[in-house]
Amino acid sequence: MDKRIGIILRHTGLFLGLLAMLYLLTCLACAIPNGAIRANMTESALAYKQAEAFSFENGEKLRNIADNYADSILLNITYQAGNGNPFVSALDTKYYSGGEYGLNAGLYLAVTGDVPADTDYTRYWHGGVLLLRPLHLMMNIATIKIAGMVAIVALALVVLIVLVKRKNRKTALAFLIALLCVQIWNVRLSLEYQSAFFLGFAMCLAFLYAEQKHPAALTYLSVVGGLLTVFFDFLTCETVAILLPLVLVVSCRAEENRTRTSGEEFRHLAACIVCFLLAYLAAFPLKWLLASMVTGENKFIPALFSAGERMGSVSDGQKTGNIIESMYLAVMANLSALFGSTQRVEPGRVIAGLLICAVVFGTVLYLFDKKRDARSALLPLLTLGGVVLVRYMVLPNHSYLHGFFTYRALITPITAILVSVLLHIDLPQKRKRMDRGSKKGNRIFK
Repeated sequence: MDKRIGIILRHTGLFLGLLAMLYLLTCLACAIPNGAIRANMTESALAYKQAEAFSFENGEKLRNIADNYADSILLNITYQAGNGNPFVSALDTKYYSGGEYGLNAGLYLAVTGDVPADTDYTRYWHGGVLLLRPLHLMMNIATIKIAGMVAIVALALVVLIVLVKRKNRKTALAFLIALLCVQIWNVRLSLEYQSAFFLGFAMCLAFLYAEQKHPAALTYLSVVGGLLTVFFDFLTCETVAILLPLVLVVSCRAEENRTRTSGEEFRHLAACIVCFLLAYLAAFPLKWLLASMVTGENKFIPALFSAGERMGSVSDGQKTGNIIESMYLAVMANLSALFGSTQRVEPGRVIAGLLICAVVFGTVLYLFDKKRDARSALLPLLTLGGVVLVRYMVLPNHSYLHGFFTYRALITPITAILVSVLLHIDLPQKRKRMDRGSKKGNRIFK
């Protein structure tokens, strides 16, 4: 019992220590004078001033939508964070709505006219302020988005290189195909999309290293991942930071014939997911509590009301439904975006896409199945992938309305399914090249 209490205390200490450090760093970012970032912030605001809230890029498919609305809010909060006491503004996150001019124009007015905030948004941590204010000392939003996308691609490439060097070629192939399926390059469209994948790929590298060198550290990494996700992410693809690393870990173990029994694997995976969830969920009420203390306002009521909206039934003026129907619509909306839909929900396109995938996978297994026993890894992999669908159903209204970006969390089940298929087949091996001496010797002795 004493040992278990010690483990809990160490995990809790890591959570509180890291959160305190992030908060203090955010306070330092808020202490940067607005005058020092106004020039670049003005350029950033101009980029969104005339933009639509949700604009299509490169075609009318939903997955090509740029979320200018979320970016405008984040930039607005970033600028407003420089007003007042940094220790308060780092917690009391607000933005100027723009009134009759709209949110995007409101960002420009806030920056150029120092118009004060009028809308509370304390329900999220908005840790992006920690990075965006210092970055705006040197560059505007266009350059920041490019730099963020370069960093994401670089991390993804490093993950692939690590997997190939470890001779986990099936895992690497599955991960690469999954990146293409979710069109990872479209993460560049909005700044708000980027943090989840940057964190997700960074956690993949950390998990792959720790799994080999320090397996006991995975639960601690899960706490770090959960906290960093809630601190920086805007409720986009938050599951990527825990489920994708775990899928890669299970897959690598299977490729290296180190798979545990299903029971042992599930206990280890459950421990990591629970640590991630506890860190993720605890960070929200802690933010509301701290914000309430420094402002004297009750931040719990608006935050809980917002949470209820996202967990409520689907409602967008066109479709409404009970909770069961809403869960179905939430999952279907994300699958529709994956298969290139131009409408929020296209059941026919989803069914056709799933049937094609089933035929392709079935054909590959029929032609190349080597009767390998991958059952010990199969169930954990598919379970991890299935958690993403559960997330959609837990937040059905949010997942339905924002399926054009939440669908990218499907990178996890896609990787899991592909690995499950590849584990049953043999990939082509490189043919060893004979050296010149061997060839000469063969000719002599013929």
